[in-house]
Amino acid sequence: MRAVRDSTFGVALIGCLVSCLMIGCQGVDVASHHEIEPSSRHHASQGTEISVINQRQSNHVAHKPLSLREDLKKDVSEFWPMVGRDAKQIVTARNAALLGVALGGSLIVREELDEDVRDDTAQHPQRWGNASEFLGYLGNAEAQVPILLAIHASSLMNDDEELHDVSKTVLSAYAINGLSTVAIKGIANTDRPTDRWNDGEYGFPSFHTSSSMTIAAVLDEYYGPSAGVPAYALAGLIGWSRIDQRDHDLSDVVFGAAMGYVIGKSVARHHLEDGSEISILPSVDPSSGSVELLVEVPY
Repeated sequence: MRAVRDSTFGVALIGCLVSCLMIGCQGVDVASHHEIEPSSRHHASQGTEISVINQRQSNHVAHKPLSLREDLKKDVSEFWPMVGRDAKQIVTARNAALLGVALGGSLIVREELDEDVRDDTAQHPQRWGNASEFLGYLGNAEAQVPILLAIHASSLMNDDEELHDVSKTVLSAYAINGLSTVAIKGIANTDRPTDRWNDGEYGFPSFHTSSSMTIAAVLDEYYGPSAGVPAYALAGLIGWSRIDQRDHDLSDVVFGAAMGYVIGKSVARHHLEDGSEISILPSVDPSSGSVELLVEVPY
C-alpha cells in the first residue's frame, strides 16, 4: 500500500458574480387640468388615476437594477448560513452507512486494482486524446463555478423562482462537496499516478468526479431522469478522463463519485422538503376591500 503523507492543502472554491441590468423607462404625458371641461371631470379623474399608475410602473421599471442588486446581495448574505444548514442534513446514519460502504469498496479497489490500472494507462496513455483533455476541463472548478453563477444571475434577472431554487441548491451542495473533498485530501494525502497535478500528491478523492456527480444528483432530484441520466453520464465520462490522463487512480474516482452523489441528493431533498410546506398568506380583495386568506399547497 502506498504511503500516506501529512501536508496541507488549500483551494479557492466559490467566487462572486455581480450582474446589473439597465432598463429604460418611457414617460407618460398627462393632459393639463385647465384643458378639461367641467362635464369631463369624471374622465379627467380616471385619466389622473391612470397616469399615477403609469408613473408608479415607470418608477418600478426604472428601479429594476436596484432590485436585482438587492436580490443578489440578499443571496450572498444568506449563502453560508444556508450551506451550514444543508451540511447538517447530510450527517445521517443512512449517509454514513453509504459513505462507509463506498470507502470500504474504494480501499479494496486501491489494494486490488489501482496498480493494474496504473500499469495499463502507463502503456496506453490518453486513449481518448483531446476528448480526455476537454472532459477534464469540464470538471475544473474554473469551468463549473462561472457557469453555475451565471445561471444563478439569470434566475434573478428573469425572476425565475424555480431556477433560482435549483441554482441555490446546486451552489450549496457544490460548496459542501468542495470543502469535504479538500478536507479529505488533506487528511489522506495519497499519491497520484503521475506528478502532473499537485506534484503527485492529494489524490484521494477526485474533485472533478465528486463535483460533477454533485451537480448531476441535484438535477436528477429536481428534474428526474430526463436531466439526471445525461448529467450522470457526463460525470462518469469526466471521472474516466481523470484515469485516462493519469491524474487519479480508480479508487479516487470511485469514492469521489459516491460522495458527490450522497451530498447532491441530500441537499436537494432538504431544499425540496422545505418547499413542500403549506403556506397561509393574508390577501386583500381589490374590488371589495375585504381581507382574505390564501392557502398555498405545493404539488
